[in-house]
Formats: sequence, C-alpha cells, structure tokens
Amino acid sequence: MSDYASEKYIEAKKWVSEKITDGYSWDDVKTLCVSIDDEAKNEFIRLRDDELILPEDMEFREWSEFIDEMKKGYSAIADPYGLSNGSAGTTLPIPTDPGSPWTQYKKYLLGQKDGKRRISDNAVTQIEKNSHWILNHILRDTRVTGPKKGLVMGSVQSGKTANMIGLATMVAHYDWNYIIILSGTIDNLRKQTRDRFMHDLLASGGVAWHILDKTGNPDYMVDVQSGKKYMSDNLELNLFQNGKTAGQWMHRYVTVCLKNSTRLRNLITWLHANPAKAARLRILVIDDEADQASINTRKIDINETEEELIERTAVNQLIMDLVNGNNADGTLASAPFQAMNYISFTATPYANVLNEAYEPSLYPKDFICSLPESKEYFGGKVIFGSDEDENYPGLDIVRDIPQEEISELKDLHNGYSFTIPKELKKSICWFLCSAAVLRNRGHKKPISMLIHTTAIQNGHFEEYEVIKAWLKSEKVTGSIINTCGEVYENEKDKLTLEKLRICYSEYSLLDQIDDHFPEFDEIKDDIEVLINNVVNIKMGDEKEEVYTDNAIHLCVDNCRANKVAEDGTYLRIVYPDDHALKLIEKAPVFIIMGGNTLARGLTIEGLVCTYFGRNSNQADSLMQMARWFGYRKGYELLQRIWMPKTVQEKFELLEKIDEKLKAVFEDYMLKGRSPSQFGPKITTTATIARFLLTSKNKSQNAVECDFDFSGDSYETTRFEDDSYLSHNIKITESFLRSLGDAVQSEAVSSAFVWYDIDFSILEKEFFGAEKYHIYECSSLYSDIPVFLEWMKMMNQEGKYLQWNIAVAGDKKATSKWNVGNIQVGKIERSKKTKQSDYIDIGSLRSGTDALSDIQISKLSADELKLYKETVKKRSSIIQNRGGLGVEDKPLLLLYRIDKDLGKETAAGRRTKINSNADIIGFSIIVSGEPSGGTHARSITIRLPE
Repeated sequence: MSDYASEKYIEAKKWVSEKITDGYSWDDVKTLCVSIDDEAKNEFIRLRDDELILPEDMEFREWSEFIDEMKKGYSAIADPYGLSNGSAGTTLPIPTDPGSPWTQYKKYLLGQKDGKRRISDNAVTQIEKNSHWILNHILRDTRVTGPKKGLVMGSVQSGKTANMIGLATMVAHYDWNYIIILSGTIDNLRKQTRDRFMHDLLASGGVAWHILDKTGNPDYMVDVQSGKKYMSDNLELNLFQNGKTAGQWMHRYVTVCLKNSTRLRNLITWLHANPAKAARLRILVIDDEADQASINTRKIDINETEEELIERTAVNQLIMDLVNGNNADGTLASAPFQAMNYISFTATPYANVLNEAYEPSLYPKDFICSLPESKEYFGGKVIFGSDEDENYPGLDIVRDIPQEEISELKDLHNGYSFTIPKELKKSICWFLCSAAVLRNRGHKKPISMLIHTTAIQNGHFEEYEVIKAWLKSEKVTGSIINTCGEVYENEKDKLTLEKLRICYSEYSLLDQIDDHFPEFDEIKDDIEVLINNVVNIKMGDEKEEVYTDNAIHLCVDNCRANKVAEDGTYLRIVYPDDHALKLIEKAPVFIIMGGNTLARGLTIEGLVCTYFGRNSNQADSLMQMARWFGYRKGYELLQRIWMPKTVQEKFELLEKIDEKLKAVFEDYMLKGRSPSQFGPKITTTATIARFLLTSKNKSQNAVECDFDFSGDSYETTRFEDDSYLSHNIKITESFLRSLGDAVQSEAVSSAFVWYDIDFSILEKEFFGAEKYHIYECSSLYSDIPVFLEWMKMMNQEGKYLQWNIAVAGDKKATSKWNVGNIQVGKIERSKKTKQSDYIDIGSLRSGTDALSDIQISKLSADELKLYKETVKKRSSIIQNRGGLGVEDKPLLLLYRIDKDLGKETAAGRRTKINSNADIIGFSIIVSGEPSGGTHARSITIRLPE
C-alpha cells in the first residue's frame, strides 16, 4: 500500500474534497465523477498528465484503494493560504461529532435569526477552513519546542471575531483548556469583545464554557455568568469533569483581558498561583488588534544579546512574560505551561513584521496567514477598485470633500464657525433619506451615520452642538427637507442593482437585494418625524439604555462624552441588544461623532453613510479608521462615503500594498520559507512612500531592501492624450523594424517574438533620449531612469545582457497592427472616468502574455511540468519564468491599444479611450530571484543572525 499521507497526494485530496463538498458520493468519486464508466480511466489520465492534480507515478489501479483510505479519516481539506516554518504542527481533522464545540458553533452560525440565516454557508465554510489551518500550525504541548507564535492578517471589519471564536471552539475540542483574548486599550471595546465571545460560546455550547473576567485582585477571577469567584485552584482541567466521568461536559475557560499593565500582571500572577494547575494549562492566546499596544515602542538595539536587558513598554514586556512562561516580575515560573500558543490578529500587520524578531519577542516566527475576504464583504478592492483585477472597477459611492471644506471644519472645531459645510449637510441629508427608505422597508436593526473629522475631543462637542442646532432649526426654515429631496434624486440612481452586479459580480447576496427606491414623497414624512425629534440615548430607572422609535439619537463617542452628558442620558454610542430592539417599533437611527475610540475595534452597526475628514501619513492608522469596510446586507445600494480626494488616493494605494503583501505571503508559503528566516517584504515605491507604513518606533528593525527589479514586472498605464501618442507609435515601429523578422510565439498564439536582443540596443533605440515618451504622472517616469542604471550594473556583472522582445495582441481583433513581417491584433482597453486630466487604464498586460517568449519545444520534462502548472493556475507567472529557460532573459512586452475601442461600463466607472491616436504601452518582465541594487523600493525586517 502506498503512503497516501505524503505531500504528493495533497492536490488529489483537494480534488476529492471539492467533489464531496459539491455533493458527489464516494462511489461517484471512485469513478472520477464521469457519467460513462469506460471514461473513468481517460479522466484519470487527464487529471494526472494534463491537469497535474494526481501524482505522476500514480496508476489507475491505485485509485479505488486511495479513495477507500481517504474515506476512513476524511475531513475537509484546508486551503494552504499561509506561510509557516515548514512543518504543520499537527494533522488534526475538522471535528464532526455532534457534541463538539466547533460542530455546535457551526450549527449556531448556520441557524436562524429574525427569520434569516445568521451568515451564509460560504462564510461558515471559510471560517472552518481558516480555523482548521491555524489549528494544524499550533501545538498541544510546547514544553520542548517553546511557544508557537503566528500572525493572522484579516481585512478591516471583515469578521475577524467570528474567526477567533471559530478557532476557540476548534481548539477547545482538542484539549486546549484556556483561551486568552488580549483586547485593545479601551475597556468599552474589551467588554464588547467579551460579551460577543460569551454570547456566541454559551449559545452554541459543546463544552462547559466559563467566561472569567478581570478583578482588581490577583488572587481570583469572576465567572461573568454565575458570579462565582475562581481561584486558580478551582480550575477543572481534566478532559472530563472530575477526570473520570465520561460523557459529561468538558470545562473550557475564556478570559478577555485589556492590554493594561495592571490587568496583565494580575492575570499572569493568577495563572501561576498553583504550579500544579499551571503545568496542565494548554493555552491559546489571541492578540486582537495586535499592532496596537502589544508592540514595543522603546528603543531597540539589534546588537544586544538575549541576556542583556532591553527596556520595553510595560504591556509588551508583560505579554512577552505571559507567552514565554515568566512570572509577572519577569522571572522564570516554577512550572511551565503544558502548551502556549500566541496568535496575533490584525488588519495592519506592518508593525508586527517590522519591529523586532528576537527569539523571546512576539515576532510571528512560526507562521503567517491571510484570511480570505468573504464574497459578502465590501472592502478596499470592491469600493475603490483594483488596477490588478478588471472585475473590480470600484463602486460609485465615494463623494469628494473639497479642501476649502476641510478648512471650514477646522474653524468649526475651534469654535470660530457655527455653520455646517455644504458637503456635510448633503451627507447628513443622504443619511436621513437612507434611514427613511430602510424604515419604509420594515428594517428593524440600527441605522447609523459616522462623522469622523478630528481626533480632538473639543472638536467633537463643537460639531455636536452645531449639527444639533441645525437639525432643530428645520421647524423654522424647512431647508433640510428641500436639501434631502435634491440629494435623494441626485444619488438614488448612482448605485443600482445592475451597476453593483457589474462592479461586484461575485457578491453572494445579489439575488436578495431590495433595489426599490420609493418616491421622495413616500419617505418625506418619516424624515420630518426624525428631524423633529433629536435626542440622546436615555437612561432608564436601572441605568439601562432606553431608545426612541421616531428620533435621531445624536451621539458623541469619546472618553469624556458620558461625563458631560445631561443627567439621565448617555452621549456615547451603545447599541440596543436583541431584547431592546423588540421593544422598538421602527429601526433606531444614530448619528455618531468621534475620533480615536471609533478608529479601531468598534463596530458601527448599520453604517449607511460616512463623512470622513481625517488624514494621516501613517498607513496602518488610516486603514484602521475605515469603518465603512464591512458587511452591508440589506442596504448595499444605500452606502455612501464622503472624503477628500487625497485620502481616497491613499486608500487606493493601501489596497495595492495589501495585495502585494498577501502575494508575498503566498509566494513564501509555496517556496517553504519560514518567517524566522525571511522577513516579509512590504512595498514602498516612490508613490507609496508619501506616507509611513507605521510609526517609526513601531518599525525599528525595518531595513530598506536594495532596489531590485528581479522577479517582478513594470508597465505603463497612464498616458497623455497629446502628440506624444503618435510619437511613440513612430519610435516603436522604427525600433521593431530595426530588429529584423520576428517569429510566432510557441506559448501565446497571438504574440510574436524577437529573441536575444542586446540590451544596449533597447537602451539606445527605445529608452534613449528623444525615444519612447513616458508620461510624468506614470510611476515609471521616475522608476525607469533608476531601472536603466540598475540594468547597467547587472550587465557589468554579466547578467541580463540579452533580452527578448514580444508584441502581443488580441487574435480576435479586426483592427490589426502591421510591423515588418508581423500582423498582430490591436488590444482593447478602457479608461477610468474619475481621471479627467489624463488616460488611466489601470492595468495593461493580459493573462499569460508574460510567457510569450517561452520556447516550449526546448523545455525539459521538469520545466514542461512547471510551465503547465503556471499556465493552469495563472499565478506566480513572473516568479516561475526563472524556471522556464529565461532566468537571465528579461522580456519587453509591447501592445498597441486601439483608440476607438474600450467598454463604456454600465457602472459608469470606465469609458472608451477616445484618444487622438492609438496608444503604445509596454511591460517589462525581469526573471530571477532578487539580487541586489542601489535604491530602496521595499522594506523588510532585520533578522537576528
């Protein structure tokens, strides 16, 4: 019998798992899911030889045996979407028995709430895959290996808490008995996280969950549900209650701890109070928002040895003590925990991978993974669009705040102005219309607007008073209703169901969207009712929150708000729980002003509209403020964001940074690279370098990598619509004719290639002075001079002396480009409508055109296998060129864009080129591994030797 547990069968197992998930039976899979029995062998050969899914040495006669073996211990295969130190910690299957806490949580998630599924099947499946992957990269016994440390990157407001709870339930099934969540620096947010864990874990069950909360006393913790005091002696840590009564619930403990030195010190002291109990603790630490407070911001000296004392921030030191098994004073505890696993969760991991990587530090030495975004999530790529993926042109929901309005806001914050700027008025009016539409539809959940314009608390209160006075003036002036009508008519057709279908075709709830917009007269009365009742959240007899049906709840969320609130009211936002919602006839409406407390962690429920006037030169701070990312079920077409254009451009750049960082994770994972050996590289091009990835004291060991073009590609995407377009055609055609005859590509039928062209010819005849003109707004305008200097240096070292040059096109095009002996189809591209000063096509290169110069007939057997895999997966194309015979041959890829073509999308985000002349675009593809240069273009962490 073959060793079916070996890695070479992983693709086959994934194929089987997909078929079982799709509803095929095991008998179906045995016949390879084909309808004619005689075809099974042919299908087997196809999967093995063409698709490369089955091992090349596997025989058809083994297939039935392989399926029988797989069926015995079957569990869904987790997608390998992270990078690790080369070894999965365990190979535990996904729990399936009915009494498992994971099974119970999964059942809870798939259950009904208000007559609707809590979350979709796809979302639950993704949580399962995420949790299972992480489960198999941590250990139940770390006394020999030392603590496991990993990092999970998830998008802002993307459902990280559900993934944390999913992981908690899965590890609880496999004997981890204590789960610690480190939650922020604001106790209100900690309580929000604690209550979410408590609600979901107790509602799902599966084990006896105990939520143990902080006290001011290090001697005991308190069970939140029962009020019972817990000394560490009281912990029941055996597999079953009393260690012998099989069939009774297992006990699992959860603590949500504030990142506060006193709280952490008390927790550590309590955990170690009974060494015998401590030695049986199997702990999972989940560090939520791990780039906040957990990072050491004190000066670090890379030359210090582990024995030398590094003065650290108190919270960072205490988390390290917790993870490394020390007492609260830093001394080694008398008994090590049986298991310690530390996992940091964050949407902005720059500080976590750039600060320090000493062995005792919190650096994720063992694994890093990225949580895939759900197809129900509205994130940066969906809202702002992606240049890399034409399926995401961006949504027409972002409105500009002009610079003069930012100045007006500053006067308002300082108490010099008592009028509301024009765009802020429009945003509030759109929110009121949206709230009325939702209430008209019978929506019952909270409906919110976020106004985030300053971090200064006095500014929030000035804003609050001016907005409150403006809303209350409606009885006298009636101007707000008129503005609402104008805004409603102007905005309601900007994002239709059809436009959403085009811009986010993968959105999984398209068939559930209510796209009916009533006439304004049908919602006018409800808007008037809301405006005429502007209130705060009231305080009941038991100090419980009391909400009003037909009112706008005006809130200020900062640390001073409730201290200055009128008696009997709350100024800070507290949303109604399920019980309170049942007492309200219509959906409650909230307008929330604030700054730092809204910038991280807090979920704004039913966030329909955002007016965002902040800016930051720190990428992680800016990204964390993006509360408008998230799930918008029920009001997809109503969401709107107001922000300055400069801030919008930064978010577009951040999307590129994140996509490239995720690509680095995937590439490292595929190559088996460990985070302890290779620090992830984070792009910081000249454009992106306008703002920091994170604060300097959070990235102390960041180092600039040498400017290196190897293993990457660069292309022109922005062009001037002037005489230079015709100039570029003339220069390119003259250059290509001088090269002689081209040959048709073996890899891309619509491409032609010139092989082995001296780089000196390209430098002089194409890139030289007065030759191809690069528009100054193109990123290549500043990069190409540096690239040419770098290439000269590489030439001196004997590298990249000769290039391949290819012209690619559309073989179906009726409009052709004739150059010398070739005729190639012109290509079609469209331009972004938001750019009026120049032509921006977003991306140029198509599919596998980067392989145009691969000579298939000359590939070895291994190279041919790599080529087939690359073409099939359409990923790592640039990186894999090095293994296809062109490791020392860069490629200059040329296209001619037809000026008369281009799709005018129904979503309005793209339109025809309509330029004065056709456009010549080029892409440079450089094979090979990074080798070094002279100018920084990315940063990574300095790792200890």
